[in-house]
Amino acid sequence: MIVLKDIVNDILNEFPKISKVENNNLVFKDVKYPLDMNIDDIVKSSSHIDWKAISHCMRAIYQTQELLEHGIINYPLKNANTVLRIKRGEIAWPIVEAVIELGLENIENTNVRFNGVWDQEFVDNSVLIIHDLL
Repeated sequence: MIVLKDIVNDILNEFPKISKVENNNLVFKDVKYPLDMNIDDIVKSSSHIDWKAISHCMRAIYQTQELLEHGIINYPLKNANTVLRIKRGEIAWPIVEAVIELGLENIENTNVRFNGVWDQEFVDNSVLIIHDLL
């Protein structure tokens, strides 16, 4: 059996701006979750959620953020453990939902700072090749 207190440090490290421990509860975006909450119960109550698809969504968000911020995607992803926990259904849906929303907001608000990092000639040639195929 996995309880929330077993993974709370990972959540706090991953989402320091929106999570904290207070009075034996994880407070995540102003919602309280008791640290003794059984994660297995969360998985059972969220059985209708396609956790694998949600984990792909989170991976795509993390990769997009990294690409926009650094101009490259490094592997393994620094958030790989979080993506795996999401895939296993070990993080409560309200937390995952909030992280997805925040990730999308961050992507929308990211100023692209890597102008000139890509190979413009390669991009131009690729576009021309694809255009000729159409």
